[in-house]
Amino acid sequence: MVGLDPDSAHISPVSTVDHLKSTSGAKLTMSSESISNSPAATSSALPRGIVSVVQTPFNPDGQVDLESLERLVDDAILGGVDGLLAPVVASEVAWLSPAERREIVKRITEVAAGRVPLILGASGPSRQACITAAGSAEEVGAAAY
Repeated sequence: MVGLDPDSAHISPVSTVDHLKSTSGAKLTMSSESISNSPAATSSALPRGIVSVVQTPFNPDGQVDLESLERLVDDAILGGVDGLLAPVVASEVAWLSPAERREIVKRITEVAAGRVPLILGASGPSRQACITAAGSAEEVGAAAY
């Protein structure tokens, strides 16, 4: 698991989690030790080349269109992307419920099926929301968050 150190431009396998722990006092479900021992704990786990931001398609009734999401992911991979980034601002993440966000990440992970790495967006309206999003990255085997 790779995170960005908020105090520098360097990629670090543990700095974001350590920073969140030290500034929030929140308990995380993953430790710095478990992250640093993860196979994805080096910057070499990050894709080089084109990383596609996966857009979130919606049905006319405002629900996430999971069938179209699956097609977008598959088309991007077949088109030659080197990695996927989701959910992020361009994915309408601010308007997704936590359940929708989890389902989107689950579907992208299933469709990508390890063909390209996933960088999981961990932004949110609160520090706790960011911690929760970062924690889900390990659950789905994301290359980074």
